[in-house]
Amino acid sequence: MRFLALGMMLVCTLSGLMILGVSLREGVLRLWRRRRLVRAEGVIVYVVKKTFRRMPQSKPHLRPLILNFPLVQFRTREGDEIKFTSETGDTGPQSRYVAGERLAVLYDPEGKLPPTLATVSGQWLPSLIGVLAGCIFLSVTLLIYCSFWERIVSH
Repeated sequence: MRFLALGMMLVCTLSGLMILGVSLREGVLRLWRRRRLVRAEGVIVYVVKKTFRRMPQSKPHLRPLILNFPLVQFRTREGDEIKFTSETGDTGPQSRYVAGERLAVLYDPEGKLPPTLATVSGQWLPSLIGVLAGCIFLSVTLLIYCSFWERIVSH
């Protein structure tokens, strides 16, 4: 029991610190470089659909989860053509994104940041979710510590 609790604490701590570090680094870098980002007009080339099957034994009435991410193409000031799949999208069988639709894009001319949609969620949501996930892992470590520490050290 104590090795299991110690192992879980170690895994949760390391995972939480790693996720938190990467997400904070990306968020700070984005904040630091935001004035250098260049706005461009992009066109949706294709909508990438990812389907996740839910566990049928637990809730057979649930439909699969469908995530839609726009594949966007844009041209930089230098004339280079770039394609990227957005990290943010929508859910559902029918996407609100349509091929040929024009969207505002932000890109880093120096290439230190990947291009994103020029929306608040496009810029900040991935970092925010990462910070939240890292905090959850660290909270689980704290919960294990508070719940099992007396049992761990007494044996």
